[in-house]
Amino acid sequence: MKNTLSFSVKRFALSILLSVCTSISFGQLYFGGGVNLLKGFTVKSPYLGFTVMGEKIDDTQSIYANLSISLNKNEQDQLFPMTSSTNLSDTAILGNLTYRYNTLELGRRNYFAADLEYGLGFYLAEHITISYNTVGINLSNYNTSLYHLPSTIPSKGNILGFAIGGNAGIQYAFFRGVLYGDAGFNYSLVGLPNNVTAQNTTSFSQINFTCIVGFKKALNFHY
Repeated sequence: MKNTLSFSVKRFALSILLSVCTSISFGQLYFGGGVNLLKGFTVKSPYLGFTVMGEKIDDTQSIYANLSISLNKNEQDQLFPMTSSTNLSDTAILGNLTYRYNTLELGRRNYFAADLEYGLGFYLAEHITISYNTVGINLSNYNTSLYHLPSTIPSKGNILGFAIGGNAGIQYAFFRGVLYGDAGFNYSLVGLPNNVTAQNTTSFSQINFTCIVGFKKALNFHY
Protein backbone atom coordinates (compact mmCIF):
# COMPACT_ATOMS: atom_id res chain seq x y z
CA MET A 1 0.00 0.00 0.00
CA LYS A 2 2.76 2.42 0.93
CA ASN A 3 4.75 1.66 -2.23
CA THR A 4 1.65 2.13 -4.38
CA LEU A 5 0.92 5.51 -2.79
CA SER A 6 4.52 6.62 -3.16
CA PHE A 7 4.54 5.65 -6.84
CA SER A 8 1.23 7.46 -7.46
CA VAL A 9 2.47 10.63 -5.78
CA LYS A 10 5.72 10.59 -7.76
CA ARG A 11 3.82 10.03 -11.01
CA PHE A 12 1.45 12.90 -10.16
CA ALA A 13 4.34 15.31 -9.48
CA LEU A 14 6.25 14.15 -12.55
CA SER A 15 3.24 14.64 -14.80
CA ILE A 16 2.93 18.27 -13.69
CA LEU A 17 6.63 18.90 -14.21
CA LEU A 18 6.52 17.38 -17.68
CA SER A 19 3.46 19.44 -18.54
CA VAL A 20 5.19 22.65 -17.46
CA CYS A 21 8.60 21.91 -18.96
CA THR A 22 7.57 20.42 -22.29
CA SER A 23 4.72 22.76 -23.25
CA ILE A 24 6.07 24.61 -26.28
CA SER A 25 2.92 25.59 -28.12
CA PHE A 26 2.22 29.29 -28.57
CA GLY A 27 -0.48 30.64 -26.29
CA GLN A 28 -1.56 33.82 -24.57
CA LEU A 29 0.90 34.95 -21.89
CA TYR A 30 -0.30 36.63 -18.69
CA PHE A 31 1.61 38.34 -15.90
CA GLY A 32 0.25 39.61 -12.59
CA GLY A 33 0.30 39.48 -8.84
CA GLY A 34 -1.69 39.90 -5.68
CA VAL A 35 -1.92 39.22 -1.98
CA ASN A 36 -2.16 35.81 -0.38
CA LEU A 37 -2.84 34.14 2.92
CA LEU A 38 -1.22 30.88 3.97
CA LYS A 39 -2.57 28.96 6.98
CA GLY A 40 -0.88 25.88 8.35
CA PHE A 41 -3.27 23.25 9.67
CA THR A 42 -1.40 23.11 12.99
CA VAL A 43 -0.62 26.86 13.10
CA LYS A 44 -2.85 29.27 15.01
CA SER A 45 -3.01 32.25 12.63
CA PRO A 46 -2.44 32.76 8.89
CA TYR A 47 0.57 34.40 7.25
CA LEU A 48 0.01 37.38 4.95
CA GLY A 49 2.15 37.58 1.83
CA PHE A 50 2.53 38.78 -1.74
CA THR A 51 2.49 36.82 -4.98
CA VAL A 52 3.75 37.39 -8.51
CA MET A 53 2.57 35.05 -11.22
CA GLY A 54 3.03 34.12 -14.85
CA GLU A 55 0.70 31.99 -16.96
CA LYS A 56 0.45 30.66 -20.51
CA ILE A 57 -3.06 29.80 -21.66
CA ASP A 58 -3.85 27.56 -24.63
CA ASP A 59 -7.60 27.35 -25.29
CA THR A 60 -9.03 26.24 -21.92
CA GLN A 61 -5.83 24.91 -20.34
CA SER A 62 -2.78 26.63 -18.94
CA ILE A 63 0.50 26.21 -17.14
CA TYR A 64 1.38 28.73 -14.45
CA ALA A 65 3.92 29.70 -11.80
CA ASN A 66 3.28 31.58 -8.54
CA LEU A 67 6.17 33.00 -6.52
CA SER A 68 5.02 33.95 -3.01
CA ILE A 69 6.79 35.52 -0.04
CA SER A 70 5.09 36.04 3.30
CA LEU A 71 5.78 38.65 5.96
CA ASN A 72 7.79 37.55 8.99
CA LYS A 73 5.75 36.56 12.00
CA ASN A 74 6.89 36.06 15.59
CA GLU A 75 6.19 32.83 17.40
CA GLN A 76 5.52 32.50 21.13
CA ASP A 77 8.00 34.12 23.54
CA GLN A 78 10.55 31.79 25.10
CA LEU A 79 13.85 31.87 26.96
CA PHE A 80 17.07 31.32 25.02
CA PRO A 81 20.25 30.20 26.82
CA MET A 82 23.09 32.70 26.44
CA THR A 83 26.82 32.19 26.89
CA SER A 84 28.96 34.79 28.63
CA SER A 85 31.63 36.48 26.53
CA THR A 86 33.56 37.32 29.72
CA ASN A 87 33.74 35.61 33.10
CA LEU A 88 30.11 36.22 34.00
CA SER A 89 27.67 33.39 34.63
CA ASP A 90 25.64 32.12 31.71
CA THR A 91 22.05 33.32 31.61
CA ALA A 92 18.82 33.15 29.58
CA ILE A 93 17.23 35.98 27.60
CA LEU A 94 13.63 36.35 26.47
CA GLY A 95 13.02 36.18 22.73
CA ASN A 96 11.12 34.34 20.02
CA LEU A 97 11.53 32.58 16.72
CA THR A 98 10.47 34.34 13.52
CA TYR A 99 9.14 32.47 10.48
CA ARG A 100 8.64 33.34 6.81
CA TYR A 101 7.24 31.34 3.91
CA ASN A 102 8.97 31.51 0.51
CA THR A 103 7.24 29.28 -2.05
CA LEU A 104 7.30 28.56 -5.77
CA GLU A 105 4.12 26.90 -7.06
CA LEU A 106 4.14 25.27 -10.51
CA GLY A 107 0.97 23.81 -11.93
CA ARG A 108 -1.66 23.48 -14.63
CA ARG A 109 -5.20 24.81 -14.78
CA ASN A 110 -8.34 23.69 -16.57
CA TYR A 111 -10.75 26.55 -17.29
CA PHE A 112 -14.52 26.47 -17.60
CA ALA A 113 -15.88 29.56 -19.38
CA ALA A 114 -17.63 30.57 -22.57
CA ASP A 115 -15.00 33.26 -23.22
CA LEU A 116 -11.78 33.57 -21.19
CA GLU A 117 -11.16 37.08 -22.52
CA TYR A 118 -14.43 38.54 -21.26
CA GLY A 119 -16.79 37.71 -18.40
CA LEU A 120 -16.88 35.13 -15.67
CA GLY A 121 -14.79 31.96 -15.61
CA PHE A 122 -13.82 29.16 -13.26
CA TYR A 123 -10.84 26.85 -13.02
CA LEU A 124 -9.46 23.82 -11.24
CA ALA A 125 -5.73 23.35 -10.80
CA GLU A 126 -3.16 20.84 -9.61
CA HIS A 127 0.34 21.83 -8.63
CA ILE A 128 3.64 21.10 -6.97
CA THR A 129 5.20 23.53 -4.50
CA ILE A 130 8.85 24.05 -3.64
CA SER A 131 9.37 26.00 -0.41
CA TYR A 132 12.37 27.58 1.27
CA ASN A 133 11.06 28.82 4.61
CA THR A 134 13.31 30.83 6.91
CA VAL A 135 13.54 30.69 10.70
CA GLY A 136 15.36 33.25 12.83
CA ILE A 137 15.98 34.06 16.50
CA ASN A 138 14.73 37.47 17.65
CA LEU A 139 16.04 38.41 21.11
CA SER A 140 15.04 41.26 23.41
CA ASN A 141 17.61 43.95 24.12
CA TYR A 142 20.79 42.71 25.78
CA ASN A 143 24.45 43.66 26.00
CA THR A 144 26.02 42.03 22.97
CA SER A 145 29.51 42.59 24.37
CA LEU A 146 28.69 40.43 27.40
CA TYR A 147 26.60 37.58 26.00
CA HIS A 148 26.12 35.64 22.79
CA LEU A 149 24.20 32.59 21.61
CA PRO A 150 26.04 29.31 22.21
CA SER A 151 27.65 27.76 19.14
CA THR A 152 25.11 24.91 19.26
CA ILE A 153 22.22 27.33 18.53
CA PRO A 154 22.52 29.11 15.14
CA SER A 155 20.79 32.49 14.87
CA LYS A 156 19.13 31.47 11.57
CA GLY A 157 17.87 28.33 9.89
CA ASN A 158 15.71 27.21 6.99
CA ILE A 159 13.38 24.41 5.97
CA LEU A 160 13.44 23.09 2.41
CA GLY A 161 10.11 21.56 1.43
CA PHE A 162 8.35 19.83 -1.45
CA ALA A 163 4.55 19.52 -1.62
CA ILE A 164 1.68 18.64 -3.93
CA GLY A 165 -1.79 20.12 -3.94
CA GLY A 166 -4.80 21.53 -5.75
CA ASN A 167 -6.70 24.79 -6.24
CA ALA A 168 -10.13 25.99 -7.27
CA GLY A 169 -10.58 29.52 -8.54
CA ILE A 170 -12.84 32.11 -10.09
CA GLN A 171 -11.98 35.02 -12.39
CA TYR A 172 -13.62 37.94 -14.13
CA ALA A 173 -12.08 39.20 -17.36
CA PHE A 174 -12.66 42.69 -18.74
CA PHE A 175 -10.89 44.98 -21.18
CA ARG A 176 -8.18 46.09 -18.71
CA GLY A 177 -7.26 42.65 -17.42
CA VAL A 178 -8.45 39.79 -15.22
CA LEU A 179 -9.39 39.82 -11.55
CA TYR A 180 -9.01 36.40 -9.97
CA GLY A 181 -9.09 34.58 -6.67
CA ASP A 182 -8.50 31.00 -5.67
CA ALA A 183 -8.27 28.75 -2.65
CA GLY A 184 -6.12 25.65 -2.38
CA PHE A 185 -4.12 23.29 -0.25
CA ASN A 186 -0.62 21.81 -0.08
CA TYR A 187 0.37 18.44 1.33
CA SER A 188 4.05 18.35 2.24
CA LEU A 189 5.98 15.28 1.13
CA VAL A 190 9.35 16.55 2.35
CA GLY A 191 10.32 19.08 5.02
CA LEU A 192 14.06 19.25 5.71
CA PRO A 193 15.29 21.62 8.48
CA ASN A 194 18.98 22.43 8.18
CA ASN A 195 19.75 22.95 11.89
CA VAL A 196 18.38 22.91 15.45
CA THR A 197 16.90 26.41 15.13
CA ALA A 198 14.77 25.35 12.17
CA GLN A 199 13.79 22.14 13.96
CA ASN A 200 12.33 24.10 16.90
CA THR A 201 9.83 26.16 14.90
CA THR A 202 6.12 25.66 15.52
CA SER A 203 5.07 27.22 12.18
CA PHE A 204 5.85 24.29 9.90
CA SER A 205 2.78 22.24 9.03
CA GLN A 206 2.46 19.24 6.74
CA ILE A 207 -0.88 20.54 5.48
CA ASN A 208 -1.28 24.18 4.41
CA PHE A 209 -4.27 26.09 3.07
CA THR A 210 -3.84 29.03 0.70
CA CYS A 211 -5.95 31.89 -0.58
CA ILE A 212 -4.91 34.38 -3.30
CA VAL A 213 -6.64 37.48 -4.64
CA GLY A 214 -4.94 39.18 -7.55
CA PHE A 215 -4.92 40.81 -10.96
CA LYS A 216 -3.31 39.62 -14.20
CA LYS A 217 -2.98 41.10 -17.64
CA ALA A 218 -2.24 39.68 -21.06
CA LEU A 219 1.12 40.53 -22.55
CA ASN A 220 0.76 41.87 -26.08
CA PHE A 221 3.83 41.63 -28.30
CA HIS A 222 4.09 43.89 -31.31
CA TYR A 223 6.52 43.24 -34.14
